[in-house]
Amino acid sequence: SETTLATKQGLVRKHINDPNQSALIRALSDSVLEAEQGSHFATAVLATYFAPAGALLVTIAGHPCPVWYRADRAEWTLLSGHIGDVRDSGEVEGARNLPLGIIPGTDYTQLQVPLAKGDLLVVYTDALIEAKSADGSQLGEEGLLGLASGLDGSIPHEVGAELVARVRAHTGASDLGDDVTAMVLHHSAAARHIGVAERLSAFGKMLGIGG
Repeated sequence: SETTLATKQGLVRKHINDPNQSALIRALSDSVLEAEQGSHFATAVLATYFAPAGALLVTIAGHPCPVWYRADRAEWTLLSGHIGDVRDSGEVEGARNLPLGIIPGTDYTQLQVPLAKGDLLVVYTDALIEAKSADGSQLGEEGLLGLASGLDGSIPHEVGAELVARVRAHTGASDLGDDVTAMVLHHSAAARHIGVAERLSAFGKMLGIGG
């Protein structure tokens, strides 16, 4: 509804300058729960590029793992906190990172992903991993990663369409039976001068210090 959309837009505006996404995604989850009264839920990926650290801050709420192309290695991998140089805030114990609108007060962790020039992050809807092969088995995240691994990550504008085409070829069907979206984020590493004061202020906000 328009009211629900306005509420979510208001929450985004409220937290727009906060590099720590935890408060925003908790508020979004609670707003979905209040609006839908437990009858519906939503998955989500929040991402903020944090220039002072040259990193992408990613919070995943019950959504399929994004696929990450590491340009310096010409390598594709599933994004997770188990990758050595990805920092997971990890301060939350118990149930966490659930879809929005499941449990009141759900907590979320945040990944700090170091990006190199030319890196790609592909965020997609679950239609791609739920696509079925001829034997009826779902492709799954690992299967999608296998299809992505043959893609040329140096041509970002072709990656999304080519990945979807490979999923369709794998299933042998042009219709995957669900909404299909693949969004490709490309790190250009464009130069931007960041002053000392701005850098200290940004890191202070990330750590919860200052306004």
